[in-house]
Amino acid sequence: MLFLFACTPADDTGDSAAPVAAELIEVPGGSFTMGCDDCDPDEAPAHAVSLHAFTLDAYEVTQGQYAECVAAAACAPAAVEGSANLPVTGVDYESAMGFCTWRHLRLPTEAEWEYAARGTENLVFPWGNEWAGCDPVVQRLCDGGLLPVGSRPEGDGPFGHHDLAGNAWEWVSDLYDAAYYAESPSENPQGPSTAGLRTVRGTDAWSDYQWVRSSNRTYAIPAGAGSLVGFRCAGDAP
Repeated sequence: MLFLFACTPADDTGDSAAPVAAELIEVPGGSFTMGCDDCDPDEAPAHAVSLHAFTLDAYEVTQGQYAECVAAAACAPAAVEGSANLPVTGVDYESAMGFCTWRHLRLPTEAEWEYAARGTENLVFPWGNEWAGCDPVVQRLCDGGLLPVGSRPEGDGPFGHHDLAGNAWEWVSDLYDAAYYAESPSENPQGPSTAGLRTVRGTDAWSDYQWVRSSNRTYAIPAGAGSLVGFRCAGDAP
């Protein structure tokens, strides 16, 4: 699936809630089945992956959190502006990495991201194995655009992470190769070593429902500050 950078701006919901604070959730080490044999070709083959424990932001990084990095002269401004609790978008790959480094963290690997969304039971969606309509996901059939992070707690993943489906696509650390799963190592995969594109995961508020499954993957140009692409940070477990 070709990923197109849209020009749709973030919705300004005018949310007046207290700013969402960054919160890391520890994900225990474990094994799961990554990918899908009966979905898009780049999700195949489904394969067993084992991961060390890691930490992952409970929420997508918000406009307010990113603005703190900009104010500290550690991050370049995002290309899209919006209210404080919306997920930050309009941030290219290097800027996303720079923000996580500023927090002494990193971007998650693709395998870490999918494990957080699927857990050890290999869920189709973060909330379970069945499509559940509008309640668990910020998605085009339900909403007109981005919503503040954590607006759909019914869709939280198996370890408690919010918005792993819908709202904003998310940068992960891996380069993108449609055929990588055929040669991926079974322990702590880091992605292919050569490619010109970067992987993004999680779909966005304008994606059709059939893309929302947790195994879905696509790509973006690293230097592109796409208005639909955000991120969250990860770290090694203490």
